[in-house]
Amino acid sequence: LLRHNALESRMFFVATVPRGESGGPDEEGVGWVHLEVPELDKLGDTAELTMGVLAEYRGNGIGTRLLERAVEWAGQRGLEKLYQSVPATNEAGVAFLEDRGWEREAVRADHYRIDGDHVDEVMLARRLGP
Repeated sequence: LLRHNALESRMFFVATVPRGESGGPDEEGVGWVHLEVPELDKLGDTAELTMGVLAEYRGNGIGTRLLERAVEWAGQRGLEKLYQSVPATNEAGVAFLEDRGWEREAVRADHYRIDGDHVDEVMLARRLGP
């Protein structure tokens, strides 16, 4: 899915699986990755990435493939760095990214409020080019 504008600054890739014989569309979305390139010149070599895979489909390579496709898209556009921020309580998400070459750049203390508790934000990044 592409938001059509002159900059092509946003991209979504969606993972689907065949539906059962329940009717409706032939496939259902089970995962996604979204990239957004800031429309500021000074940030034009970067993109923010967010992603998710439904819990029952994790561990099947869907997230890995979505992430690979996002990195490929970013590289084809000459982007140099991707970044993503996640709550520190999302240990599986942080580990997933670190296992695929992402590095922690910073932690913002008490950035999120989740279930009434303050939670740190882990800021991760992956360099693609110079």
